[in-house]
Amino acid sequence: MDHLLLGTSVPWLLPHAIDAVETVNEIAAGRRGPRGRLAEQVRQAADLEHWAAFRESFDRLTALVTSAAVRGPLTVNVLSGDVHHSYVARAGLPGRVFQLTCSPVHNKIHWFMRPGFRLGWSRTARRLARRWAEWSGAPPLPVSWERVAGPSFGNTIATLDIDGQHARCSSNSRARRRR
Repeated sequence: MDHLLLGTSVPWLLPHAIDAVETVNEIAAGRRGPRGRLAEQVRQAADLEHWAAFRESFDRLTALVTSAAVRGPLTVNVLSGDVHHSYVARAGLPGRVFQLTCSPVHNKIHWFMRPGFRLGWSRTARRLARRWAEWSGAPPLPVSWERVAGPSFGNTIATLDIDGQHARCSSNSRARRRR
């Protein structure tokens, strides 16, 4: 096969800071007593339900994607949404492995949350968040990744056009503004 498409309702590769927050929350929620119960309440209230919030599953999916990438398709593309913004990330794995994320049409977020999503992709946030996760007891990540497009907000339709050995991802993002 030339291109492998894997669909999942939530992204495998998140903005780095959000990934680390969800991993740290999972560790805290696993503790006994009031701190663990509080962390679980935070998990449920904030919808911390992505792959990073369930590290064992994240690692198994990473192993599956790595195994597929090593077998030689031209691209491995993990398709998902549900994070209030759209982006493309490239995984640091053999071959060309991408996380293609397009949240649903009209999945609006408040204007003041947008800088947080952008900051979540920054190198500084990644470095600080990884240190925090390691300090909290998280094992090293089995994969690294970089954002290559986005984030974009507002109404977005993304397409993945495959023509033989060529694949191209594009989006049409149109953020609506209130006047």
